Amino acid sequence: MVASMSDYLDELDDLLINQFDEGMLLSELDGFLTGIIVSPDMVPPGAWMKQVWGPDTPKFDAPEELQRFFDLMMRHHNEILIGLDEPAGFAPILEVDTRSNETLWELWIEGFSKAMKLAPRGWNRIRAQAMMKGQRQRSPGSPNLQPSQMADMSCPRKKRTAGTAKHQT
Repeated sequence: MVASMSDYLDELDDLLINQFDEGMLLSELDGFLTGIIVSPDMVPPGAWMKQVWGPDTPKFDAPEELQRFFDLMMRHHNEILIGLDEPAGFAPILEVDTRSNETLWELWIEGFSKAMKLAPRGWNRIRAQAMMKGQRQRSPGSPNLQPSQMADMSCPRKKRTAGTAKHQT
């Protein structure tokens, strides 16, 4: 029997919360894995896996439990990869404050930023190319759009809940 998307994410979320003292949460992991996948330079798993669980080595009661964690994490990696390959197939997992119904996107961005730091040369190369292209194409009176001005550009999201936390995907 294949676990549904929600089931595997709930299990992964539970492991991240309960297994690691300083590890990533699900939204942060989602941003991190997305950043690894879209990185202009390949980042091998050996270079990024330790970032997921923090400074301490994971402590599982049995090797099968550690393998299950890796399987869930790589399944999520592959689900992101598949989603990015389909039009409108990708939606980030974002936490939602259940008191105010406010979308908390900061953890996702933090995860993506951590992934970017693992391949700085590639991202700097893209930044330099974009700056060169922008200078060639920008007319003297055209605005320089800042990230804060792009707040109304959003991705479609599906809501899901896990335990007491509420996620948006």
